[in-house]
Amino acid sequence: LSAATYDGISQPAPFNGGMPELEEDEYFAQFRADKEGPSSGIVYTPQQLSDHVAVSLLLRQVPVATTANSQQRSQTQRCQPHLKSKRITDFFGRKDLPPLKRQAVAV
Repeated sequence: LSAATYDGISQPAPFNGGMPELEEDEYFAQFRADKEGPSSGIVYTPQQLSDHVAVSLLLRQVPVATTANSQQRSQTQRCQPHLKSKRITDFFGRKDLPPLKRQAVAV
């Protein structure tokens, strides 16, 4: 309960309707910038912004590829078969124009 209410910064919504105003400290508390800093865990969002929670994962010293080689692109395209299917908007476009081709994104 303490984490979900930012140690009491966030107040519960009343049962008779309405929500309390979103205060600046409550808004910035979701980013954990005040005391914890970057970390892994559950990210609670203020109730005025969302009724969901997110999960964060902090990776330290993990190499990040900056470019993908042709083999990686090929593997990525094979695991994204949905890119080969038509979109609903392809059925409503002009008949004299070819449908847009979607590109696979190499990760």
